[in-house]
Amino acid sequence: MSPPSSSNLPNLLRRLLHDRLARTSRALNHYRQHPTPSSLHDLRTDLRKARLHLILAAKQLPPRKSRATAEALRELNRHLGPLRDLDVVALTLKRLSIKHPPVSALLPTLKPRLARDRVNARRSVKSFLTSTGSHTLENILTHSPRPLPAPLLPLHASWTAEQIRKAIRRIRRARQTSTSTHSETLHDLRIRMRRTRLILDMAQPPLTPRQKKLIPRIRAAEKTLGKLHDLDMTLAWLAAGSEPGRAPLKQRLNRQRRKLLARFRAHWKELPKSFQP
Repeated sequence: MSPPSSSNLPNLLRRLLHDRLARTSRALNHYRQHPTPSSLHDLRTDLRKARLHLILAAKQLPPRKSRATAEALRELNRHLGPLRDLDVVALTLKRLSIKHPPVSALLPTLKPRLARDRVNARRSVKSFLTSTGSHTLENILTHSPRPLPAPLLPLHASWTAEQIRKAIRRIRRARQTSTSTHSETLHDLRIRMRRTRLILDMAQPPLTPRQKKLIPRIRAAEKTLGKLHDLDMTLAWLAAGSEPGRAPLKQRLNRQRRKLLARFRAHWKELPKSFQP
C-alpha cells in the first residue's frame, strides 16, 4: 500500500486516534471484568498511547472535542495511577525478597499496610468507574469507530519523520536534567524519552543512519529510568509508614538505586555530544 498524500494526513490522523480510543475502550472493559494488575498495566499502556495520538491529532479535531477527550483520558489516568504504583511496590518487594532472603523476614510487617492501601486504591478506581466522569469517558470511547483493519494505513513518511525529530529534540533540550538525582525530574525525562518509543510503535518512519544508532541507546536509558522509578515509588511508600525494621530494606533499595543511576548515566554518555550537559 502506498503512503497517503499529505492532503489525506488529517483524516488519517483522526482515524488512527479513533482506532486507539477503540482499543482503550476494549482495555477498559477488560479491566472492568478482570481487575488484575496485568489488565491494569495493559489499560495504562493503551491510555498512554491514546493520549499521544490525541496530542498528534489535536489540530484535526474541533477544539471543544479535543479538550473534552484530553480531560477524560487525563482523569482516568489520574485515578488509575495510585493503584498501579501500589502494584509496582508489591512486585518490587516480592522480587527483592526472592533475590535477598533476609528481606522476606520484613514482609509480614509491611503486608498489612500494603493490602489496606491497595484495597483503598481499588475502591477509588471502582468509585470513579461508576461516576459521571467515567460515563463521559465511555461516551467518548464508545462513539469512536471500529478499529482499522490490520495492517494500519501507513502515515505520511515526511510527517512521521518530523515527529521523531521533534521527540529527539525534546530529549536533547532536557539534557541538563540527566545529571539530576531527583526522582520527579528523572521521571519527567523518562516521559520525554518514552514519547520516541510510542511514536515508533505508532508508525514506522524512515530513519536516518544516525537515528538508527541513537534510538536503541535512548530506549536503553529509558528502560533503566523505568526500573529506577519503580524503586523510587517503593522508597516513597516505605517512608510513609511506621513499621519497625524498615531501615535495612531502605538501605538495600538505596544501594540498588545508586547502581541504576550509574547505569543510566553510562547509557546517557553513549548518546551524541549534543545530548551531554
